[in-house]
Amino acid sequence: MTNRITLRAPLIRFILLTAFACFSWQSYSQCTTASFGSYAGFTVDNSGAVQTWATDLWTDELSPGFGFNVGDEYEFNVTLNSDDTPKYITLVDSGGIVIASGLSPLTAIITDEDISVYRHDDDGSGGCTGSTSFHTGTVQNLSSEPDPVPANDLCADATPISCGDTLSGSNLSATNGDGVAGDGCGTSGTAVGVWYAF
Repeated sequence: MTNRITLRAPLIRFILLTAFACFSWQSYSQCTTASFGSYAGFTVDNSGAVQTWATDLWTDELSPGFGFNVGDEYEFNVTLNSDDTPKYITLVDSGGIVIASGLSPLTAIITDEDISVYRHDDDGSGGCTGSTSFHTGTVQNLSSEPDPVPANDLCADATPISCGDTLSGSNLSATNGDGVAGDGCGTSGTAVGVWYAF
């Protein structure tokens, strides 16, 4: 003899509503408000290196981003400048659809060339709050290999040149030198560049 279980429509609705209620806490961190408006639009370089798009971002604000490779995986990071506290990010495509959301660093496969990056202090459970404290925003295309750091990236590795030489080079993937202003080359600790000596 076989026992049959028959589920009635009201019971199925009850089960589905209960499951939704149990798992709806995961819908937080999808803040798409920008009380402070739009600021610091950027074009992603897709080099594979970490790209800083701004160091003076607020939260409860958005930054439009352009030039993403559809289908590539990216990592987004927004942190408070004073102590590196990570902030919440929501990525929205040009049609208003949420691509991904969560605490920094946020990794997502991008579905549109142009997106909006919303930033908040909380995950939505606290009302999608923001502040005018300065934050740094970075993005990295994880699907691209970064270009190698130039051989003359550091002052100590300056490329020798002579009067009349014609050279070409690039500062793509260059770092901020030795990371200190007193590196003997007279530069700021935050300037990227390459070095030549004569």
